[in-house]
Amino acid sequence: LYNGVISGVSLEGTHFFYENPLASLGHHHRTPWFLCPCCPPNVARTIASLRAAHDRLVHDAIHDPLTRLPNRVLFMERLDRAMARRVRHPDYRFAVLFIDLDRFKPVNDSFGHQAGDELLVQVAGRLRASVRRGDVLARFGGDEFVVLCEHPAGQREMGELADRLIHALSEPV
Repeated sequence: LYNGVISGVSLEGTHFFYENPLASLGHHHRTPWFLCPCCPPNVARTIASLRAAHDRLVHDAIHDPLTRLPNRVLFMERLDRAMARRVRHPDYRFAVLFIDLDRFKPVNDSFGHQAGDELLVQVAGRLRASVRRGDVLARFGGDEFVVLCEHPAGQREMGELADRLIHALSEPV
C-alpha cells in the first residue's frame, strides 16, 4: 500500500490527481499502475482544480502582473542561489545588471498611470528581446529592472549586453 499523489488522464482525456492510499497493481511497460478504490472521478477533478489554482497562486506570487516578468521575490531567490553556487564552486561566475528608467515619474504625472503602465510593458518587451537565453530579467519595482546573467564569458560580453539593452531602450516608443 502506498500513500501519495498519483496523476493520470481519465478515459475522457481530463487530467486527474489522487491523494489517497493506493494499492499497487504492478507495472506495465515500466510504468507503475495503481488502484485507488476510494476515489470517485469528481474527487479527482476537485483535486486537479485545487492543484491548478495552487499553481496559479504560486506563479502570481513570483511574477509581476503588469509585465509578466519575474518579480523581486523570484529574482532575489535566483540571486541567492547564484551566490551560494559561487561559494561552493569558486570558478562559477555571474553578473547583475541594474536598469533604472530616468524621468519615468513625469510620464505618470503628465500622461497618467495607464500610459506609464503601457510604457513599462513596452520596456519589458524590449529588454526581454535583448537579454541572453537563460538570463533572468525581472521587474525589481516601479521603474527598475534587473538582469541576472549566469556564466558570462567575461566583462566584454556583459558590456555588449549592456549596450544592447541601452540601444533597445533608446528607440522611441
